[in-house]
Amino acid sequence: MATGDFADIHIIELNFSDKLFSREINSLQISGVENYTIQNAINDLKAELNELDESDFVKSSNQECNARFLKWLISKDHKEIIKDLKILTGASKKIDESFVYDHFPKSEHLLLTPKPYFEVNFPLYSVLVRDKDCLNEIYNKYLNEADYHFLNESGFIHISPLVTKTETANIKLLEHLVIKESDLNVLRDAEGQLKHKFKITYSDFAYLTASDGHIYGRNTTQKSSLERLKFLLSEAVEKDTFFDSDIQEVTIEGLENPIQFRTCLWVYRAKRLNWVNVKTESEGSETKFVSETPSSKNLSEILKGDENLVRTIRGSRQQNFLNKLGVGVSDLIRNTLPTDELRLSWDKAITNMITSDADPELVQEIFNDPNIRKEYEKRLNERKLISRNQTIGKLIEDLFKEYIEQLRESGVIINIQREPFGSDYILTEESSDLVNKENQREGFRINNWLIELKATGKEHASMTPLQAKTATEQKDNYSLVVVPLDGTEPDIEYLRINAKVISNIGHKIDTVFNDFSDVEIKKSNLNNGQDGISVSIEDQNIRFRVSSAVWSSEQTDIETFIKTYFKVLAETSNETTTT
Repeated sequence: MATGDFADIHIIELNFSDKLFSREINSLQISGVENYTIQNAINDLKAELNELDESDFVKSSNQECNARFLKWLISKDHKEIIKDLKILTGASKKIDESFVYDHFPKSEHLLLTPKPYFEVNFPLYSVLVRDKDCLNEIYNKYLNEADYHFLNESGFIHISPLVTKTETANIKLLEHLVIKESDLNVLRDAEGQLKHKFKITYSDFAYLTASDGHIYGRNTTQKSSLERLKFLLSEAVEKDTFFDSDIQEVTIEGLENPIQFRTCLWVYRAKRLNWVNVKTESEGSETKFVSETPSSKNLSEILKGDENLVRTIRGSRQQNFLNKLGVGVSDLIRNTLPTDELRLSWDKAITNMITSDADPELVQEIFNDPNIRKEYEKRLNERKLISRNQTIGKLIEDLFKEYIEQLRESGVIINIQREPFGSDYILTEESSDLVNKENQREGFRINNWLIELKATGKEHASMTPLQAKTATEQKDNYSLVVVPLDGTEPDIEYLRINAKVISNIGHKIDTVFNDFSDVEIKKSNLNNGQDGISVSIEDQNIRFRVSSAVWSSEQTDIETFIKTYFKVLAETSNETTTT
């Protein structure tokens, strides 16, 4: 025989050379000398390797010898020898597990490739499955993809955690996969056994069962339940190509109509198994758990605190998966909310959506379209801003009226009325008009003066084009009162010191407003066009900004303004009466 075939495995110390006359001779027949064939060498090497036990594999040389021999057997297509060869599992570098040394299993769950081979594509699964259910990492050093495919196709391993099988149906399998329970009764005989023989195709994940030591079997805490849920939601639904088309029709001999079955076995096993751990009353210091089938309540308990996983539930596959488990997605998300008030708000929102006869697709479109959402968020913010301004405005208005009343009691003859001035108003974080419940801008009329009262938290106050127009048209009796806000709760003293009056705002804004009017005329001409050509100019948010420098330079407070413009009028009126 040629010894080149075994040049790399001399480390096992079988001393093949002692059995040969020369390394250069392929075969030699000598009377009285037993012929030592390559088959003899294979059998000796296999026997010697199989005699090793787990403790022997602390030596890396023994690991390498086993891996090299397996590689050689694969290259020679020696399936029967591989079947009889013990192989090494367990003892990952990442997890402190001992070696397991045994033959390839012949059960439903075959060994997986070494973890580094599949963990890039299945990172969450690789955390869940034991190293002892995977080939040892030493095989990655000698075996390539073609070798793993050979072992997979020969029925020795699963090349991927996701397994697709076509096999003869049995009752246990059909209980998971049948869609209509009545169809299962059609398939059973009087003893409850399957009376029709047919094959069925399904997908599954290796070791994703509750058998001792398998993934669901090693699940005793809420944390471990969360790890399994994360795998199912984030990885399993994305990797299984059958998930989106989870129904198959099977024609069965002897039955008139085909029967529909599901395809993703792992989904419906997750529905039927008790794998969600829920805390029970503790006895002493020991926390105990009870396992339940998935529900919106128990899944929400393990989801709380994992915002990233909660966000993944927005995905259509994730929602489809939960629906297949019989878990209401809206109930699940609702139960993860931190407070009763927030849960009640969402209850109202969901109830309104369902009872409004709105098309569910339209509702989804609204929430999925960022432009539509922004528009509605803008409207909601405006309503909140109006509400805020109404609160601030009511306070400032009350303070202003109270302050004017004090001044009137001091001898100033004035009448103050609150008046709406139309629906054009400003609502921004910078400057806000006072708006009533009918969404009308409100100001004050004091005798024959119009008073525009504005509260602002910035270095300017803003006026709409209509407000500016009114100011220019009534420039001699139009005043702008600005109340700067600095976060302090306003009172009359605050108003007395900080509120500033720009009594000549109409004169100050006149030139700018005339220029603006010219621009508006030109814009109108462009819109009308000439010779069939026009310019479309979208509506713009036009504001006249009044800088704080204007009211700071005036140094006119409310009392000075009132006594300047109204007491003189009162005295003149008295003099005329006396005369």
